[in-house]
Amino acid sequence: MMLSLTRRFGRGKLTILSFHRLPREEQRLDPHEYSFERFQDLVTELRSSVRILALTEAVDLLRAGLLKEPAVVLTFDDGYKSWIEHVAPWLQGQGLRGTFFITTAQLRGQPLWNERIEHAIHHLPQGLTTLSGVPGATPGLNVSCREGRVDAVRLVTAALKYQPQDQRHEAMAQLERLCGPDYAGPHCFGSEDLKALQAMGMEIGAHSVNHPILSCCSEEEAEREIRESRADIEAVLGPQRMPFAYPNGEPGKDYTSRHVEMVRRAGYACGVSTQKGYATLESCFLQLRRFTPWGATARSRAFQLLGNLMRPPEPDPARPARPHAALMVAFHFPPQAGSSGVLRSLNFAKILPEAGWDVSLLSASASAYERTSVDLMAQVPPDIRLDRALALDVRRDLSIRGKYPELLAMPDRWSSWFFGGVRRGIRLVRSRKAQLVWSTYPILSAHLIGGMVARWTNRPWIAEFRDPVYHEDWDASRLKRWLLPRLEGWVVRRSTCCVVTTEGARQLFERRYPEARGRVHVIENGYDEGSFVGAEAQRFDIAPGRLLMLHSGAIYPKERDPSNLFRVMARLRDSGRIEASRLCVRFRAPGADQAIRELAQKFGVEDMVDVAGPVPYRQALQEMMGADLLLVFQGSAFNNQIPAKIYEYLRALRPILALVDCAGITAQRLAQFEGVRNVDVLDEQAIEAALLQSYDAFAADAASCRQPVRTLEAVSPTSRQHGAWQLAQLMISIDARSNDAPLRG
Repeated sequence: MMLSLTRRFGRGKLTILSFHRLPREEQRLDPHEYSFERFQDLVTELRSSVRILALTEAVDLLRAGLLKEPAVVLTFDDGYKSWIEHVAPWLQGQGLRGTFFITTAQLRGQPLWNERIEHAIHHLPQGLTTLSGVPGATPGLNVSCREGRVDAVRLVTAALKYQPQDQRHEAMAQLERLCGPDYAGPHCFGSEDLKALQAMGMEIGAHSVNHPILSCCSEEEAEREIRESRADIEAVLGPQRMPFAYPNGEPGKDYTSRHVEMVRRAGYACGVSTQKGYATLESCFLQLRRFTPWGATARSRAFQLLGNLMRPPEPDPARPARPHAALMVAFHFPPQAGSSGVLRSLNFAKILPEAGWDVSLLSASASAYERTSVDLMAQVPPDIRLDRALALDVRRDLSIRGKYPELLAMPDRWSSWFFGGVRRGIRLVRSRKAQLVWSTYPILSAHLIGGMVARWTNRPWIAEFRDPVYHEDWDASRLKRWLLPRLEGWVVRRSTCCVVTTEGARQLFERRYPEARGRVHVIENGYDEGSFVGAEAQRFDIAPGRLLMLHSGAIYPKERDPSNLFRVMARLRDSGRIEASRLCVRFRAPGADQAIRELAQKFGVEDMVDVAGPVPYRQALQEMMGADLLLVFQGSAFNNQIPAKIYEYLRALRPILALVDCAGITAQRLAQFEGVRNVDVLDEQAIEAALLQSYDAFAADAASCRQPVRTLEAVSPTSRQHGAWQLAQLMISIDARSNDAPLRG
């Protein structure tokens, strides 16, 4: 009954439980230690009603809006041999993962300080009755009996906990000298133990180097404890995505907002404290709450779990202050999968905090997306405040046999998130003291939300149009042709300024809206350098002796039409100038899968065309790096636009064959780089010459064709980091002009 209530009240909440040694038998001098047997009972009880996850996995699901059922994380602090002897093996046998936080001085052979105290007091000579001169040991304390030694452990630990580390070490050395010359200290949790823990599938986190109270450390010492703890673990296990546990963990007492900022700068995925409570989407993910259900019976533990979940929401501890704050409104954001649109918003959200911006981001509920994946959630900074408004897809959720009134899908199929988005956006601006609002198209309803939030809170508003909403030769319904141009004009006129991704788009907007001249700024798309770090080229089942031509991303059969390429391939094969077994043209996640297959069948090139499904983003980049030739299709309808993928193509350092309208800005931008060949998408002879040249060069010397064709220095100005810093400067300039505007409400 109680656990069923726990399930009911735990929806949308993450409970993080905290444990330490978990001994099999009653601990020598800590009779209140949580036993392994009690832990086994607790986990067995929980499994019937909640989902048990590792910490970073649970955090990703929670922030993605995909954690619908109650979930629990099992965390363990400090580093004990018992973890290897029975805790982790039992979890592995149950098919569960825990998160283990290590104090890494142990990896260097230095035992945990409180372990040294307990071990030394346990090994005091039998005839010794007092701890003369040891801090915390009262004059009347008799350590000749077990009860006295239990009290001594408690008193000495409490006395030394908040002492500087040098004084703490001096006191422990004095205590250990009382044990005699043959005394050997406690065993350490070593590097081999750490490897064994990971080999059993457990998640590893950092818990500082020496377990100091961070608030008692100097700035330099605290920074070193936080950074070196991660470095120590990675020296043994290699690069890791890693959470951090604050030593002792009481906010405001054991650590402050300065230390939270240090944890963020050190690159940790999240942080946990010892403050009781649970996590929701509104939590500070660098200060997640934990508690321990100490009950001796199943009923008492269930009561404690339920009581923790029913706690009223409490304000999170103080966050690190930044000079600026902004609300970002973006429909395309992780966990959406299969859209390159998420990457621009994601990278802005990642980099703006480095420029001094406190970012809140409003997106749609995960239910709005056709496909979801948590792969990119790892890149969402833990200190960004995420909120999600319920969004329905009219075509999927509100149609009858695939049909629905067109008005319901105005201005787009997901406009249902407008009202919830405006309400949540206003709340975020007020609670986070955002100084401006930024919204991005697509989709247009994101701009309507951003505009209304900015209007109700009297904040400046940056409206980003990656592409124009409509084209003059647009093939659309009468309602769309009437409504969407008017909405685009409303956004341009109402916003403080607009951002577009190309110079051609800027010129187009200024022709349409002369009053916007001087308010339209260009911030180009780009690639994320961090996603390429450590990535290795992959070909995914394509033999090295076969020329791999890759198009990665969406294909629109009218505007990005591969028909002429297919026709040329068929002609060259039939004339014997190419062999089908030596050529593969792969379309990775094109969206129009069936249309491409039908085109390939129409031209008889099925044996040379591979339509492949989506893969995680990093694998898509690795495939670009492993391709022999990267393909771009861009018809004249998109002459004012540049596909976002070309920046990743450029960074992959592979040759590019661009089948484009050579008068468009895609061709103009690509022409500025080495290793690019622009060919008129309508000119079959030029396509044939380009394809044959690449094929013959590959057949003659495949190895030389796989050498980089441009330098990293040449493409680095097109990184998303560069664009994010441009946006930060634009936001600062707008904020400076409007910082006297009062905040409504």
